[in-house]
Amino acid sequence: MKKSVGFLTYCKFPDGDAASLRFMNVAALFYKIGYHSIVVGRGNTKRFQYNDFSFGKFVSLKKKKRSITFKILNFIFGFEKFFFARYFFKKHSNVDIIIIGFQLSFLLKRYICKKSKKCGMKVIFSIMEWYNFSQYISKPWFLHKYFSTHKTIKTLKISDGGVLSISTFLNNYFAQRNIKSFYLPFVMDKDIHLELPSQISNGKITFLYLGQALKKDDLLMMIEGFSKLDRKIKERIFVYIIGNNKKIRKKALKRGFLEDFVVFIDTIPHQEAMKYLSKTDFTILLRPPKKRYTKAGFPTKITESLFAGRPVVANITSDLNLYLVDEYNSIIVKKYSAESFAEAVKKVCLLSRDQVERMKFNARQTAISKLEISVFQNEFDVFLNQL
Repeated sequence: MKKSVGFLTYCKFPDGDAASLRFMNVAALFYKIGYHSIVVGRGNTKRFQYNDFSFGKFVSLKKKKRSITFKILNFIFGFEKFFFARYFFKKHSNVDIIIIGFQLSFLLKRYICKKSKKCGMKVIFSIMEWYNFSQYISKPWFLHKYFSTHKTIKTLKISDGGVLSISTFLNNYFAQRNIKSFYLPFVMDKDIHLELPSQISNGKITFLYLGQALKKDDLLMMIEGFSKLDRKIKERIFVYIIGNNKKIRKKALKRGFLEDFVVFIDTIPHQEAMKYLSKTDFTILLRPPKKRYTKAGFPTKITESLFAGRPVVANITSDLNLYLVDEYNSIIVKKYSAESFAEAVKKVCLLSRDQVERMKFNARQTAISKLEISVFQNEFDVFLNQL
């Protein structure tokens, strides 16, 4: 009989956001070592209806019609997460392991730890972020996200359980406090995330930024970098920016950075986005290297790009130095600046088509050899047995 692991999340499982993708692949890892998964989330499926996926079952507890009063009170007090937790322990008190996959208030953390011990479950906290206070200064009504994550990380005790750390920064932090932690970057299952076919787009070198930049990625600096290129290079490239980035587009337009070859496309379905990725030669990413949230996180976009067989133009942040090699599977942006980004793009434009295709091959090989779930399988099994 298979052992079972329960995921208590607040994400739009199975495919509504980056956290969903993370937990899908963690479930695949658990499946390889003999675990059946139960995922509780807030996806767009029928409420309370259990659905099958490759590694177990999932259910959405999302309330479809929520009054303004409910939204305000839930925003302030987060009582919907208490409901999720109560439902989980009522329906799935027999799982062997529980993965906590959302920010917690102190009271909710204590409740979950107490109930888990009573049910004999091993507890693992999935930590994927450690926000900076400065990220929320302009939007103080979202400060609860900062405080809940910060307090969860700071108040975790050895007796609370183990941690699934997405970066060595987090892993080392918990190790220094003698809390059992396992380093698991943003990994994927190669059988699910296949290499995309390569389509040459109008003979030009095509770049892609996929996602909503928000406060993490410096999309404006990348757009500025493209504007600094020589005219001859500008004629040879094309850039897709896909996602809800209207505010950044307005800023770029106002500052005179926006070029004709840079095309903004609003949020589109995943399958359609993959068609654009097939046309892409390189994906792009810039993040401020010294910010704590950059050190503590791991860019989903990098793993997705490498698995698709697309090299990246990026600066080194988080643990990317462990996976990106300049002129092999990436072109490294040496400094965090628009000028340095422009230099990296120029470097791409000096490559022959054969060299670009070789880098695409190398990107996929890197993903399989270093970021595939089976790479971490044995050590992860040992970690679980030590909890």
